[in-house]
Amino acid sequence: MNISLKDTVAQKPLFSILFLCLVSTAMHWQIFTTDLIGVHVWRQSQTQINIQNFVRYDFNIMNPRNNFVFGESNIKRFEFPVMQWLIASADKVFGESITVTRISMFLIGIACVIGMFFLLKAVLKDNLTALLGAWAFNFSPLFYYYTMNPLPDVFALCCTVWYMFFLFSYFDKQKTISLLLAAFFLGLATLAKLPFIIFGSVAAVYVLQQLQSKGIAPLRKCFALIFVFTSFLLPAFFWYKWVIPSWGDNGVLKGIFSNSVSTERTIEIFKFHAFELLPKILLNYAVVPFFLAGCFFMVKNKVYVKAKWSLLAAAGLTVILYFLLEYNMIDIIHDYYMLPFLPPLFLIVAYGIKMLLMVSRFTRFATVGLLILLPFFAFLAVNNYWNVRKSYFNPDVFIYRKELKKAVPTDSKCIILNDVSGYIFSYQVDKQGAIFNDENLSAAWIRDLVKKGYRYMYSDCRNVDDNPEVQKSIDHLMVECGSVKVFKLKEE
Repeated sequence: MNISLKDTVAQKPLFSILFLCLVSTAMHWQIFTTDLIGVHVWRQSQTQINIQNFVRYDFNIMNPRNNFVFGESNIKRFEFPVMQWLIASADKVFGESITVTRISMFLIGIACVIGMFFLLKAVLKDNLTALLGAWAFNFSPLFYYYTMNPLPDVFALCCTVWYMFFLFSYFDKQKTISLLLAAFFLGLATLAKLPFIIFGSVAAVYVLQQLQSKGIAPLRKCFALIFVFTSFLLPAFFWYKWVIPSWGDNGVLKGIFSNSVSTERTIEIFKFHAFELLPKILLNYAVVPFFLAGCFFMVKNKVYVKAKWSLLAAAGLTVILYFLLEYNMIDIIHDYYMLPFLPPLFLIVAYGIKMLLMVSRFTRFATVGLLILLPFFAFLAVNNYWNVRKSYFNPDVFIYRKELKKAVPTDSKCIILNDVSGYIFSYQVDKQGAIFNDENLSAAWIRDLVKKGYRYMYSDCRNVDDNPEVQKSIDHLMVECGSVKVFKLKEE
């Protein structure tokens, strides 16, 4: 790399980050106005319904609302909905729109990239490497896709990156404000998504290192660290203590202890993650050489014996343990569960970039070439994720969503079937309701729901709506869009 160019880039990081933002904005331009569609639209729909209900019905952050379940409230408490509530606040200011959600998520993503730059700078002490590492991080296909989609995992990832930056800043400068901000962001990340508590291992290992020092001062520092982090984690502790009992038999809580996975399936899962998800989706094919170089030079230079890198190793070890605990739930489907892997992976990537820039002229040019190719590979890997076919749901619900949405008054309670997710169908037609699946809705249940104020039924299930007993509760067919029919129900 030309020395003058290197100096220019390193001395003007804000200009470089702005360029990164413009490239990412241009690549995502069409998605800003695209409604929810594609890979994991199930979880996205759940989050967006939560946001809409904050805007329309109940702004109380303690009462996140989703869909009704027969005979139950629509208040569903899972992760603390801080991200959803903040986006709902933006909706109240700018008007409710999927574009507001997309822009909000994109800004969270940009904040995460900026945090990654500062974290890499704090660890590697090199502006240029930090910028190039942040560039590589931004074009992780996993991050590239989810940075536009409403998932609290992205918000938790952003908070985690800033937590790690402020924690390393505290290690270097011993400023109380850095410690407070580190604890604040870890607490916020844990509230937004419980698994991100694993990154508390970095602070825990630092405390253990201090305990090995002799004297009163290190002991006082340890007590201060424990007190500060405990204080900021208490809200998450009390929230999850309150809400977890309502989750029932949730497999995520027990991981591999909730159900057994055959040896054959385990091998399939690990092979998929090693040869498909890691190189293509988590890293980016063009980043793989940097990752391998980072692993090689870390071993060669024995960076793991240095205090700072041993702390980072704690983060890497805990995310691996997290995967081993949850791999049966992650399977080959839930790629967004892998977002906690990104900070440790891209610290290794950035170290590989730093070393390759110093090896020879050839490796410098090869590094620049691969970095230029990153957006291209990210686009190829996941751009088709925003696709009806990738939604794995009845395509007619997406194709005719506008007609289906207008068919029934907005605030009407509706019976909706079939929808195994419990969220996709109702979000697309923008209706609250009782959601059913497996074509098992009986005529007696319909009659009971009518008594409870349900006046309409959306159905793509002929086994139900052609049932003679169910027909007795149907007043007339209102709209038919492909395989989806909308019925007015008889009032009793």
